[in-house]
Amino acid sequence: MSAWLAGRGGLPYETENYVLAITGATAQAWADDVRQDGDGDAPERPRRLSISDAAAQCLITVATIRVRRPQHSATEASFAPWGVQLAGNFSKARALASFQRAGARHSAIIGDVQPMVIGTRLRSRGTRAFYRVRLPAASRASASTLCGRIQARGGACVVLRS
Repeated sequence: MSAWLAGRGGLPYETENYVLAITGATAQAWADDVRQDGDGDAPERPRRLSISDAAAQCLITVATIRVRRPQHSATEASFAPWGVQLAGNFSKARALASFQRAGARHSAIIGDVQPMVIGTRLRSRGTRAFYRVRLPAASRASASTLCGRIQARGGACVVLRS
């Protein structure tokens, strides 16, 4: 640090970025404050951010990086005791996208039935939630009939108790 203040060395980029992020002034501006001019006068000290300035900067940064939650055209249906599972994934968005593709292939069978999304941790699959997208069914018989129609048209599904 003393070599850098004397002008004989440099600072790591991480340090320069940290000083700028915390104080709002560059490390060089702070170093100029420590050094004296030839006539003995110190240059003006860099302005520190006030709490309100820091809060405003934080809000601007958060607003800039905030990402809106994607809207899915498939809304979640209410819970049913049985379901015909058409898709599953660790990503809820990918599971719903896979369901939408299957729904497009079998629209004559599925119609406008809204899926139910079940997100649970399956210990055999790790600690992350696994999302299963199912068509709701009131009974095992109705779920089996629906799955049989999908399979007859070349689709893949499985009937499971919810």
